[in-house]
Amino acid sequence: FYSTAINKLEVYEEASFVLNLIKDYKITYPVAYDFELFNQKRTKGVNLITINENALVFLNYMKNHGYEGLLYSNLYSLENYWVLDELYDYKLWYAHYVDTNSYDPSVDMWQYADNGRIDGIYGNVDLNLAYFAYEAI
Repeated sequence: FYSTAINKLEVYEEASFVLNLIKDYKITYPVAYDFELFNQKRTKGVNLITINENALVFLNYMKNHGYEGLLYSNLYSLENYWVLDELYDYKLWYAHYVDTNSYDPSVDMWQYADNGRIDGIYGNVDLNLAYFAYEAI
């Protein structure tokens, strides 16, 4: 879910919205939290403590409702905005368009391209590599 929340109330609204959308499906992969508007547009002036707390609220909300959470981020944001020690309990999915995953510590999922081609899909698609798997349901 691409979040633009600026406070906990908005995060709860977003999380509730997502939960309502997925409740009738058998979700096997984690529910991703994607926040990218660091100090931009409507989030201008929202401090990093609040943004990190918001991510944790969303991920905990999903966990408390039986879903696994995951933080999605690009490499720059991982290195400059997120406090990963506080988000340690959740999987990490990062986007970095290079030939080799070079991020350390290791991540759970790596988005390595945004210009992939898949038969049956018109246009470019993101390409990802997960370092985890789930049994089929």
